[in-house]
Amino acid sequence: MQAFENRLKKRYKHLKKWAKREQINCFRVYNWDIPEYPFTVDKYNDHAVIYIFDRNQELDREGKKLLVLIVSEVLGIENEKIFVKYRKKQKGKSQYNQIINLAYEITVEENGIKLLLNLSGYLDTGLFLDHRISRKIIMEKSAGKSVLNLFAYTGSFSVAAAKGGAKFVKTVDMSNTYLDWTRRNIKLNRQDEKIHDVYREDVLGWLEANHKQKFDLIILDPPSFSNSKKMEKSFDIQRDHSELLINTAMMLNRKGNIFFSTNKRKFKLDESLSQRFKIEELTSKTIPEDFKNKAPHSTFWISLKS
Repeated sequence: MQAFENRLKKRYKHLKKWAKREQINCFRVYNWDIPEYPFTVDKYNDHAVIYIFDRNQELDREGKKLLVLIVSEVLGIENEKIFVKYRKKQKGKSQYNQIINLAYEITVEENGIKLLLNLSGYLDTGLFLDHRISRKIIMEKSAGKSVLNLFAYTGSFSVAAAKGGAKFVKTVDMSNTYLDWTRRNIKLNRQDEKIHDVYREDVLGWLEANHKQKFDLIILDPPSFSNSKKMEKSFDIQRDHSELLINTAMMLNRKGNIFFSTNKRKFKLDESLSQRFKIEELTSKTIPEDFKNKAPHSTFWISLKS
């Protein structure tokens, strides 16, 4: 693993200086930079999470120990604070499922908000690092606005919106687990719970049936694919995003905006949408320094045409 170790050292030397300048404590250090080493390494303060991507083989015990040792020495993190997880090809939000019953929780801070992470109990930690800039944009755009956060996961966008001065934030997700997590994040930041409405519902069905309530800003960050039993039909972002955006826009105030994001690789926005909406692609502005070698998402700022 010498090549991996060398690359990790190089990236960390660069990113450590960048993170210090930007006052960032949580960032991706290694992002599958070398094809032969299908890992990602994320640093969360004095902890780290290593993801090993399934390539029809898993590291043996000695290989895993060596991997942890290298990360420990390069990042200066104790072995006990490094968590190793295997990420296999899965569709929809199934990758968010619980993998073990233990809960190793830490609190991190980003742009003045605190967020609760679970480094052991779930495949994902509760915070997508690639949306760091996106959360800051939402914070800056939320003052005095009513905000709707769809497919909300653990509510980091909702907390950011409230921190930015939103007058009302409605958070919608299908998972009770993540809605409870959202409530804990709200309490962690001592935000006024009266401005938050945390709501469990199948977003797709709810959008089709609810057009009366209007919002100034809508955050739309759906899964690439989902066929959950809780949903009436399967969802594919490439196939269904046009209908999804049209239904979402029905809940938008005349001068409102939709922040639309997808992590679907090679995603192509339906060109016919430009006849109905004003669309500005933000992707180049929302990819942070630690993800520039492998852009993980596409983002768009969408508004109604006059």
